[in-house]
Amino acid sequence: LAESRSQRETVQAEASSARERLTELESRLASLHSQEKSLTSDLSARTEAEERLRSRLKETEGELETMRTQLKETSEALHEAQRTERKQRAQEEELQETLRTTRTETSQVV
Repeated sequence: LAESRSQRETVQAEASSARERLTELESRLASLHSQEKSLTSDLSARTEAEERLRSRLKETEGELETMRTQLKETSEALHEAQRTERKQRAQEEELQETLRTTRTETSQVV
């Protein structure tokens, strides 16, 4: 009878220890689930932020390409305006020379 009681007490102590261990493991599992949920949320937020940044980068690249095109067009227009201005100056110089020649000839005739 004493041996049976001793075995029962041993089994009860082991069961109590197992319950404590189970409670501890359940608590750790709940903590790990909470950490997983938090990490998943952080990852989701980072992924969304990365997608926004990629989108903004594409927009910026598009704006940059537009500016490059506008700069090229403006540069070409400036060169054309400079060529036109040089032609006009040359024509003006020709007209001035023609005017001088005409005045000289007119003064000689008079």
